[in-house]
Amino acid sequence: MNHTDERELLARELRARSGDVGGHPIGFDAVRQSARRLQRRRRAVTGAVAAVFASIALPTGLALTSGLTTAEGPVKQPTVAAGPTQAVPRPDGPVTLTLRDLEDGPAPAIPYFTADGLVTPEETLEADVVLQAVERRGDGWVGLGYAGEGAQVLTFDEDLEVTGSEASGMTMAATADGSLVAYVRIEPDYSQTLLSTTALDAMTWTFPARSGVEPVGYAGPGEVVYELRQGETSEAGIAYGDGETRPLEGFVAVDDASEAAGLVAGMTQVDDSGSCSAVMAPAESTTAMVKRTCDYSLFSFSPDGRHLIASDPYQSGMGMTSLTVLDAQTLEPVVEYEQPRGAQLALPTAAWESDDAILAVAVEGSTTTMLRLGLDGRLEQVVEPVEGDPFVDLPLRLSHTAW
Repeated sequence: MNHTDERELLARELRARSGDVGGHPIGFDAVRQSARRLQRRRRAVTGAVAAVFASIALPTGLALTSGLTTAEGPVKQPTVAAGPTQAVPRPDGPVTLTLRDLEDGPAPAIPYFTADGLVTPEETLEADVVLQAVERRGDGWVGLGYAGEGAQVLTFDEDLEVTGSEASGMTMAATADGSLVAYVRIEPDYSQTLLSTTALDAMTWTFPARSGVEPVGYAGPGEVVYELRQGETSEAGIAYGDGETRPLEGFVAVDDASEAAGLVAGMTQVDDSGSCSAVMAPAESTTAMVKRTCDYSLFSFSPDGRHLIASDPYQSGMGMTSLTVLDAQTLEPVVEYEQPRGAQLALPTAAWESDDAILAVAVEGSTTTMLRLGLDGRLEQVVEPVEGDPFVDLPLRLSHTAW
């Protein structure tokens, strides 16, 4: 696709959606989520022009070695926290990703959004604001959303009634158990404060005015991984509990972190010749990668840190067109979900439901539904499909934080 085609595609898409925004950027949830990831990656190499074409697919890069040796010797593999494991049977080959003839599975075990509000395993709660992400906070909730001008972090009671708000950045991150939540508070002088909060207290780090700080996840107890945007450049970093911050060298964008595994996943290379990703263990080194791949884009770690959601290095603006679960330490595939050639199915959002199952919103034509994809190759539909135009607003959305 040449640049003229790309501009026309972007223009048509924006014109088609311009009448449906209603003052809330959340209406572009699927495209904005994918675009933000691609924008971060392109900023480091191609500047402001590339940021405009954030939904264009990225090419595969040249192969890199699977490990790295520093002056001190080979980088040591991190050790995932020990715990009881149960062997999960694996499919013999790729699983067909389709909406045809699916079995119905149990309802989602994690919250998600519909036109009616926030659906939890126990009830549906109506919200007076447009929400992008929520996490439990004691008997109530904390969420990222839009209640007036710009993004805000809001607190809610148990019925999802707003109890407080403050101007925020565009992402929110949390530990796997939700006990810590990280977000950015925009101060009156436009400086930015990164907070790592519990229900009772908070740890803070201050960044300059008008820099874009985006928390991504936790790589260790109280250690917040973030991305810092300044103009058309970005850098990754980690904020420690003693108030110090340190850059994570080698990333052009960071996608997720795992407190359980002590790993950070992100993009290391993106330019006209290709794109590659890697995982880092900051406790071992903040300058060297423990594993690299040019075969996948990396998305999010499982709660136990053993696996990673990944997809093709070529990404479309609507979302993933295939989904692969990788071993988080070796980056080898565990199970692959691939749609038939010529199919038009996209997965705008996906999230871990448990250590061995993923929930993904799936869109094909005018149909939107939600799937459960297991490490054992099971594929189930877990909600009633919804018909409508997904380019106006996704009728089903998973609560996502940093990605």
